[in-house]
Amino acid sequence: MLLRSSCTLALWSACLAVTAAALPAAEQFLTNGDFEQFSVALPDGWALDAGVTGFGTLSRLTPAPSGLYAVKLAPNANNTNSALQFGIGQAIEGSRVAGKSARLSARIQSEGGAQGVLICAALLQDNSVAILARLRDYGLSGAFAALSQVVDIPAGAQFIFVLAVVEGTTGSASFDALSALESPPAKQVDLDQDLAAAQQAS
Repeated sequence: MLLRSSCTLALWSACLAVTAAALPAAEQFLTNGDFEQFSVALPDGWALDAGVTGFGTLSRLTPAPSGLYAVKLAPNANNTNSALQFGIGQAIEGSRVAGKSARLSARIQSEGGAQGVLICAALLQDNSVAILARLRDYGLSGAFAALSQVVDIPAGAQFIFVLAVVEGTTGSASFDALSALESPPAKQVDLDQDLAAAQQAS
C-alpha cells in the first residue's frame, strides 16, 4: 500500500541533479551504495539538499561493515523539521524501474539518541510523492543493523528517491551497504518465504 506524503517536492529536488547511472547486469538500481567512492564533501552519486546543510555534518566512518567507508550523519539542534531532515539522497529515473520491484537494504547504526532512516519514495505522474518504504534503526544495540524490505515500484513513477536521513538533534547515524536490487514482487517473496518455512518444518 502506498502512503502518500504531504511534504513538498522541494524535499526531493536536490536528488534530481544526481541520477543513477545505467543499470549493470546485476540490476543494481543504486550507484555507490557502499560509499567507497567519495569526493571532497559527498559520496559520489549522492546529493545533499541545500536546505538542510545547516542541520548537521556529514563525514566518512572507517572501517565499515562492507568495505573501507560508511557515511556518518551527525544532526544538530536545527534538525527539527520532520518533513526535511539532514541526509543525502539519490534519484533513479522512473523509466528504468517503474513497474518493477526492488529489495531495498541497508546497514544502519544509530547512536546517542539519533535514529537513522532509509526512505524509498516515488514521484508519481500527478507530482505527488508516495512513500514506499522506511527502514529504521532505533539504536537499541549500538551496532550496525541489517535491514531489508521488498518494495513494488508504481508503474507511473517519474522518479524513485532513496534517502538516507538522520532523525533527532544529538548523536549520529551511520549508513553502509545501501542496495536496491531488482526482485520478485513483494507478494511473491512472501509466498517463497512461506514455502521455504513449510518445507523446513516438514
